[in-house]
Amino acid sequence: MLEGFHRTEDRLARSIKLGGHQTVQELRAQTSSSDDADIWDGALLRGATPRVVSGGGRGRIRVIDLFCGAGGLSLGVVQGLKALGYSPVVELAADLDRAALQLYDRNFGPAELHHGSVDQLVNAPILTGGDAASFAHKP
Repeated sequence: MLEGFHRTEDRLARSIKLGGHQTVQELRAQTSSSDDADIWDGALLRGATPRVVSGGGRGRIRVIDLFCGAGGLSLGVVQGLKALGYSPVVELAADLDRAALQLYDRNFGPAELHHGSVDQLVNAPILTGGDAASFAHKP
């Protein structure tokens, strides 16, 4: 992966090249003598949303997050996929912690939320007989 930056007066553009595909994003940022990567990361931490300038449209990628908590892992995955030109869609988030799940819902708006144990998502009774075991039905 190759990452590069380009500055203008009030914008910072980041290009990422991976496997022959290049995506360019830009955001408004107060440029200074700081490192471009630090400026980019600081702008993201302050709530800036990068705009895809070129290289987007690579398709949707569906994401599920088990044991999601407030969504730290999903945040990195979603930002990484967007930086590579994909459109991530969070389909499912599951966690035992209701407060964390509510925060996750506000931040990502998944299609489905599951408050409870992840093992409840898979109902796969196993039949045993002698030395063999098999699923009673497809999980």
